[in-house]
Amino acid sequence: MSTQEQRVKTSKSKKSIQTATETWAFIKEDYANGHQGKAEGRPIAWSCAAMDKELFHCMGVQPFFPEQFAALSAVQRRGGTRDESVEKEAVRFARAAEQEDYASYLCGYQRVATGFVIESLRTGEWHDAPLRGMPKPDMIVTTSCVCDVRVKWFEDMAQRLNVPYFCMDRPERIFKGILSTPKEHEVDYYASQIEDCLEFIAEVTGTKYDPARLNECLDWAYKTNNVRQEILQLRKSVPSPMGCADGFGTMYPGMYQSGTRRCYDFYAKMRDELRERVQKGIGQIENERFRLLWYGLPTWYN
Repeated sequence: MSTQEQRVKTSKSKKSIQTATETWAFIKEDYANGHQGKAEGRPIAWSCAAMDKELFHCMGVQPFFPEQFAALSAVQRRGGTRDESVEKEAVRFARAAEQEDYASYLCGYQRVATGFVIESLRTGEWHDAPLRGMPKPDMIVTTSCVCDVRVKWFEDMAQRLNVPYFCMDRPERIFKGILSTPKEHEVDYYASQIEDCLEFIAEVTGTKYDPARLNECLDWAYKTNNVRQEILQLRKSVPSPMGCADGFGTMYPGMYQSGTRRCYDFYAKMRDELRERVQKGIGQIENERFRLLWYGLPTWYN
């Protein structure tokens, strides 16, 4: 057997629904808006998937997400080429982090995003990356929940970038607590964390917190969540109108633009498309006999 690395050619995921094919345009528009906002002086925050995005939207802050950027880098090659002899951008950034003694067994999201910071600071070029990269932030905001490495990872990036850092300390609910109603002291504590975060953003940006604006964002978030619940119910149909490839392919708006009209409109269109497919008996595959569950994150590079 050859000692050289064996390259295995894999196929791209196939989308079943039209809405899934429109996610890429949604993402590109987000990045374009962010870069335009940076040029116009709009405050930029780097944050994470578990953060309450409505806090940024209500304060006029444009968020970017290193975790999502890492996944984007895993599917993009330098310059946007499709030449398979050109390595994926995630490989380049992860290598930069490992050359700075970040262990190769650390989280891939962390190594890619940190490598992007290292490379951008080294070269002074922030746009040599997929979708012109993430604009240099004015602040970094993360949470303590879900991911163990996230707290120190984001703190490390903030120190390298010399920008203010805030960590939302969310009470972690484990075991039976996951299925129960949050305790009163947990609600009170997290409410105080939200207030502290809004105060932090106000100090960094000079923007005064407007409760009416937050309520507007939350209203869109609740409406969107209701639509996404309808989508889940439609997916129970046999044959199922969409599969996990479509699910993963359409998670971006809800994960990163919750609290906006754009997000609501995206999923409302998706719901209507699935409803029509169910009515016509159109499934992801013909003659569905079994249904498999994919649990956890997908392999973004494929």
